[in-house]
Amino acid sequence: MIYSTSVRSMVKLLEIEEGLKDNLEIYVQKMQSKLDIIKLYQETLKREKFNTLAEKEEYMANPLNAYPLLRRLNQDWPKWLRYLKLAIATKKTKEMELHLKSAPNDDDLFVAHKGMARIERYYDQHAEDLTKGFLLGRKFNSHLTAPDCIALADFHYNQSQFSASTHWYRMALRLHNLTQVELYEKVLGLKRKRIYKKYAKALLKE
Repeated sequence: MIYSTSVRSMVKLLEIEEGLKDNLEIYVQKMQSKLDIIKLYQETLKREKFNTLAEKEEYMANPLNAYPLLRRLNQDWPKWLRYLKLAIATKKTKEMELHLKSAPNDDDLFVAHKGMARIERYYDQHAEDLTKGFLLGRKFNSHLTAPDCIALADFHYNQSQFSASTHWYRMALRLHNLTQVELYEKVLGLKRKRIYKKYAKALLKE
């Protein structure tokens, strides 16, 4: 028997539980912080409900909808799954793993990048306009995010199209705002300093 029924030894038990309560409070705060980040990402994914196949086809016919969705499935969702599993492993994360087995692969993303680059080049579309949802003179209820812009910038850079990459890095920096900095940096690993470095390298190689 480690603890007797004396008041002094029972005080030790009280101190142990107080320590556990302090640890629990820290754990709750960390979990709340993770939940806040998850909710923030959930907000960015909101879109209107589709009632028919025709509505889905119309939505996906727009490259400003199709490209970000393909890129998210290839790049963002695997990172989110890792983040969720670190937060708390559940049956739902296993279900998500199964879904991601059917996600676009790197070859799919490369083809999508080429398609976006073709739209820029042949139709003289600027990064700023595409980011805001403008395509061929029309304004769509679509937009590109900072991760979309970084992926396009990296694609152009890796193709030695340095001038084109600078426009996308610049847009990424504009969209990498304070309200979503935790989402971009903690989950997706897109640190602002790193984007600035890539932008500077591209400018030097123009």
